[in-house]
Amino acid sequence: MLSILLKTFSIALSYPTSSLFDAMKNGDIVHVLRDETKSLSNNEKLSSLIVEIDNGIQSIVDSGLQSLESDYISLFEANHEYAPVHMYANLYNSNKEDCIGVMQRLHSLYQQFGLSIKQGGEGDHPDHLVIQLEFMAYLLQRLNDADVNDLEQRDTLQNCIQEFSQELLWIPNFLTALEQHPSHPFYTSLVRLLNELVSNPSISLGLSD
Repeated sequence: MLSILLKTFSIALSYPTSSLFDAMKNGDIVHVLRDETKSLSNNEKLSSLIVEIDNGIQSIVDSGLQSLESDYISLFEANHEYAPVHMYANLYNSNKEDCIGVMQRLHSLYQQFGLSIKQGGEGDHPDHLVIQLEFMAYLLQRLNDADVNDLEQRDTLQNCIQEFSQELLWIPNFLTALEQHPSHPFYTSLVRLLNELVSNPSISLGLSD
């Protein structure tokens, strides 16, 4: 299901923890990506990107968790040599919506579903990529679990999914910014795969789960 796939992306793009690093070393991340994309269209290209991700993992696991943490900070949070590629939608959206407007709109949307944004770290920002992926995964899971006879609830969820999918249209710009920096063997390939999923018109985030 796409809900599982997007949840995996949200975990993999979070600040690296020991459990995430173990999942990378054990092949769990790659296994989920392969399993959840095998039924999607354009599978050959998706499979090729997953091979890149797997190769990237193999090239960094020997360096250890601390090295991956350093890479993450350099890429996405702070770097003395070049500006980091922050994971905030308001920096990449082409509609020029101001930052406060983005925050207020997304906070309101999350609250409609009884969800609150945790305080501390990346959770402070409702337009952070990890938060957006988690929310889309949540919506898709809710749709999957909804009673097939509850047409009103299913219509509401499908409409919200279709609308929120527009919130992810900044990811191609994020990938472009990431690729302009020294390529990271794991994160660059991971975002390329994510971009392929959200940019491919034949993969419907709203109806394929």
